[in-house]
Amino acid sequence: MSNIRRTHHVASVDRDARSRIRAHEFLEPEFSQRGLRQALYVVAITTGLRQGELLGLKWDDVDLEAGTLQVRRTLTTAKGGPVLSTPKTKGSRRTVKLSQKALRALRSHLERQMVEARQGGLSVARERSHLRL
Repeated sequence: MSNIRRTHHVASVDRDARSRIRAHEFLEPEFSQRGLRQALYVVAITTGLRQGELLGLKWDDVDLEAGTLQVRRTLTTAKGGPVLSTPKTKGSRRTVKLSQKALRALRSHLERQMVEARQGGLSVARERSHLRL
């Protein structure tokens, strides 16, 4: 029995190490060149936000000058499909400090979205409020 527990423990340590390596890959500069949703992954890894909190973010929740984001809503699944709702507890509604890596990723993501919005014909004054993180 003790061998099984040790083997299980080693397997979980190996899995944790693989996860850390994969997370580290998402934080590397060349990841942004791959065209994936780098900002989402970087914010997820550096803040520990839950999936529903990440998917509920809007640009109005992000203060790039102060280096913070506010968790104001979560994306959940209901019978009719996805629904944005407020977090269940007061503790879940919070302000989170962003790392420099997260801020760089978010600024880059916003810049790309602004270019795409302009190409799509959105007026510059209204662009940011229509963008989703």
